[in-house]
Amino acid sequence: MLPSEFFHRCSDACREVGAYLLGYQRLTFPYFILHDHIHAENVLRIYHTILSSVYSSLSPAVDALVTCSSYLHDIGMSLPLSRVNELKISIQEIESDAPAMREKLAKYRDFVKGGVVSLPGEYDERCSTSLPKDVADFIRLIHPWVSAKYIASDQGFKRVLAEEVGCPGAGRCADLRESFLWALARVVKLHSSKIDLKTQQREVDVGGYRVELVKLAAVLRLADSLDISRRRAKHAFDVWRRLVEGKPSQLKHWLFKWSISRIDLLPDGVSVEVTPSEDHVEEIAKVVGVAVFELGHNVAKDYNSYLEIVGKPLQFYIRVPGAREVAVDIEELKHCYEAIKGRRSLPGGDVISRMLEELRGRFRLESPSQQPDLDLLDLLASALYRREGLSDVVRELSRQKCVGRLLQKIYTGGA
Repeated sequence: MLPSEFFHRCSDACREVGAYLLGYQRLTFPYFILHDHIHAENVLRIYHTILSSVYSSLSPAVDALVTCSSYLHDIGMSLPLSRVNELKISIQEIESDAPAMREKLAKYRDFVKGGVVSLPGEYDERCSTSLPKDVADFIRLIHPWVSAKYIASDQGFKRVLAEEVGCPGAGRCADLRESFLWALARVVKLHSSKIDLKTQQREVDVGGYRVELVKLAAVLRLADSLDISRRRAKHAFDVWRRLVEGKPSQLKHWLFKWSISRIDLLPDGVSVEVTPSEDHVEEIAKVVGVAVFELGHNVAKDYNSYLEIVGKPLQFYIRVPGAREVAVDIEELKHCYEAIKGRRSLPGGDVISRMLEELRGRFRLESPSQQPDLDLLDLLASALYRREGLSDVVRELSRQKCVGRLLQKIYTGGA
């Protein structure tokens, strides 16, 4: 079999497995923003667009790795808990790859036995269930390692690929399959923003083709984080919106993505279009959520990794219907998010105090064992969703200097 045919079959197998298995993410994590086949397709499209400015063309090996990592990077969030347990994910490996994870993993010691992940048996594949928040959060935290282990497992994608490609147990084709699987598992694991890409092996040979693993991982991270528009949720939020009513911690992940009409990738930048609103206060709320949470938090950390590894800066823009498109400084938005998140005391006032107390109560119901960890952006998302107290929350957020500067730039053209 020619290498080009081999890589073509790999891509087909990844699409098929990803499209099928990713549907189960909606079964056990229905309240998380979707990590399904639609997300995979969006990531692949963005991934290719960014890479077109990095490489003049993609080798068959790189093209297959791009397709497969797009479809399989979130596969760890779609596996039954029994299968995750069978993979025997090593906590030591996770901490070695990402030392910053040690403190986070300590919160989930109940899900670790003998140094490996051991999830509760009552939530196996026989139960169509929405997982408890602590179980769901733990899987979300470690899913890059779960995805990578599934890819390399004899009982996982490795077996699927052997069946689909048809390589014998030994020989040149089998060697090619093993090198491809190893590279794919590495790229998928490295999509975790907790791993420092600068410390990782940068290149590998796959079937005679040079593959820049770290560069692919950096672009995958950015492509993944840029899938933040309504394209990701499609019509799901309209149909299933009551699923998140009992999960207030997830509202901002839905509402602020739902506030983005489209993302346009430009030759040297990214343009984010906010959905139109008849109400001006609602529009401002969307602008703040999109700029500070989506760009300043979700995109900024992965953009910084991309910039370190790829070295091609991008200019970010925000477009508001009826207003001009303005360039925004993503580093400033990152600091703005950190300032809002880091506020030790939240504001008073009758309306906001009442809203905060009510929201804290809903956070406690969502996760009784955890202290409510909410901020003004959670309050903003809740106000947008419930259409209560929005002007009060927007007014309070506008008192943040960085938010005030952002709104002045968009609506008055100020610096």
